[in-house]
Amino acid sequence: MEKTAGEFTDAHTQARTIARILGDTRDELVSFRTELTEAIAQGAKKNLTVRDTGEGSFTVTMNIHPDRAAKGTTLPEHSQSDVDGLRDRVEAILKKATHSDTSAAEALRLIVDQATYGFSGADYADRDSAAKAVAEAEAIAKILKKDPADITATELNKVNGTLATYGKDPLFAEKLATSTTPDGLLKFYAGIADPYQGYGADPKQRMEQAKLLQKNLGIALGTATLSDSAGMRSWEQKMIKLGPDELGTDHASNPRGFAVMSNLMRFGDYDDQFLNDYGEKLVAFDKERNVEHMSPWINNWNNGNLNFYSKNDRGRDPMTGFLEALGHNPGASTQFFTQPDGAGAGVDKESEVNENLKYLAKERIWLSDVYVMGGDNKVIAGHDALGHALEAAATGYAYDAEPMAAKDPMIPGNRDLRTAETAGVMEQVVFLYGSEDGRRCSMGSHSWQTAWARWGLRTSMTSVTDCQESATVRRTRTPSPRSTPGGLNSATRAPSTSSACSARTRPRTVSSLRRSTCTR
Repeated sequence: MEKTAGEFTDAHTQARTIARILGDTRDELVSFRTELTEAIAQGAKKNLTVRDTGEGSFTVTMNIHPDRAAKGTTLPEHSQSDVDGLRDRVEAILKKATHSDTSAAEALRLIVDQATYGFSGADYADRDSAAKAVAEAEAIAKILKKDPADITATELNKVNGTLATYGKDPLFAEKLATSTTPDGLLKFYAGIADPYQGYGADPKQRMEQAKLLQKNLGIALGTATLSDSAGMRSWEQKMIKLGPDELGTDHASNPRGFAVMSNLMRFGDYDDQFLNDYGEKLVAFDKERNVEHMSPWINNWNNGNLNFYSKNDRGRDPMTGFLEALGHNPGASTQFFTQPDGAGAGVDKESEVNENLKYLAKERIWLSDVYVMGGDNKVIAGHDALGHALEAAATGYAYDAEPMAAKDPMIPGNRDLRTAETAGVMEQVVFLYGSEDGRRCSMGSHSWQTAWARWGLRTSMTSVTDCQESATVRRTRTPSPRSTPGGLNSATRAPSTSSACSARTRPRTVSSLRRSTCTR
């Protein structure tokens, strides 16, 4: 029902936007027709007329040739300047009419192509605002195609300012992405992020602009992926294919596509399927290179800094950035960590745990990636990023969404985003982190405390792994839509700890989980 209601809302929005664009275009074309009629009438007073050549052009000629005029008729005279003036006026009117028609057609095409099935939620007050968004995207795309070493501070300010204004505009975002190439965008950001580029510029100002670009461009690209157009599907496939390859640039230690894109996607609302396809390829590539002291990302020869939002995370490890993206996109995260097909009512063995989760929590070698100046080399940013992703996957909320007090499903007007699928993630995490091996699993503890609270479970535990015994996880399958006293919708699956967990087991501290890694 909720999805259907959303489709009706989108249908109404799309119809209203199309009506506005068509109405504005019709009014403009009518006014241009009036101008054209008046121009031709003025020309007739000087015995001039406009004739269609039949080849998409026109010519200005005499209306009545003197040799063919009726006897005794006096024809008005005209000069060459009169001919040229009428020609220029008609040409200007036709150019305006053509621009009005083509800009409207472009906006309508982009709006309709936003959704392969259903309707687009793109909402514009008039034709001009939609056309302006497209024009701004084209202007920024031209700058993004330049060598980042040649970009001036003025151009970079313009890019960031426009992205900040239009980053969530669907027409702008798609036009920007499809007017550039995936590798071109990644090379541009890598070049701006490289502190050795931009000679003559203020280094501090340059880094501030790079920080803004990371966020603003990430948001715009996320918005673009929400389009279902053929152009965007092709763009997404190219971006994913580019992931394992080095970009072939002199900037930022020539990073791979994964390394750059993962830092951009830390910000923005991305298409769930794009994130999952991207993540599956990233994990597959990473698994093949998961060797002690042989990281393809964090090593002595990689000096590229691609993340500017934490002293403890330089952005060299693309898995960290990708997991942060999942932390901001709960639907994608739940899908990425979904239970395997055929899993039973609970999780009692590792074969019932998602392969991505198992690899990231138990098998992957995580390394510290801190800045030399100001970073804490005891911190492994990837652990916290995994916690953020799992919190989003298990609760249905972005990990940094408003506090639960504002989203409590027991408070009228708030939505409970927990589902059978989010419960499935919760079950797996309870199995992994609540078992005897849980103390050796990778995940920041703060996120899991929040996730635990959002499930509405009464516990004094500081983290899931305070309970050393495996938690017993059950599903509740009653189809009633009413909420139970515990705060869980009775149609969802809810994890529950055995009573022995709080009474008979030794508690462990949060720090034992925060920086630890599962041993294989």
